[in-house]
Amino acid sequence: MRQSDSICANKRTPNEFQASLFQKIPAEKCSTANALLCSPICASFKMSAGWKNVSIEPGGVLDFSEEAISNADTIQRIAAGQYLLSRPGAYLAQVQIAFVQAAQVIFSIDGEERLDSVLGTSGEGGSIRGFCAFETEKANTVLSICNPSQSVRPIVVSLYTGGTLPVTSDLMIVRMR
Repeated sequence: MRQSDSICANKRTPNEFQASLFQKIPAEKCSTANALLCSPICASFKMSAGWKNVSIEPGGVLDFSEEAISNADTIQRIAAGQYLLSRPGAYLAQVQIAFVQAAQVIFSIDGEERLDSVLGTSGEGGSIRGFCAFETEKANTVLSICNPSQSVRPIVVSLYTGGTLPVTSDLMIVRMR
């Protein structure tokens, strides 16, 4: 088995993936002492763009620097755009990002861009919303959301799209098992 397997939105429905996650844990193993195996663990981060747009060069990472929900035991931000997943398991990473122009983002696991996890938007302004589910067998895996290294131009994350109020760009990471 590979170090990590990816099952992204375009491969399985969320219900199929969720069913596959929980069928692998026998009921007798779900005890109070083994609660980490049976309870989802979540961390959420927001992008802090200040009062300006943020340009991300090809291969660069998007930094969701403001912690909204913390779970430092299992999921934590360790550097700009890097999120440490300290335990092996099945994870679901979800993003919502507002852009000034057409853009693509890709999920990267331990520095390897997952080509089956590209999300995009076309046209002037808009947002990308999507998820990638993946499984890792090793501790201390690093997850990043990037402008693909094969991109030909920077992408610009926008604080203001569609009006005068700032919009949010978010990353949520859930350890399913």
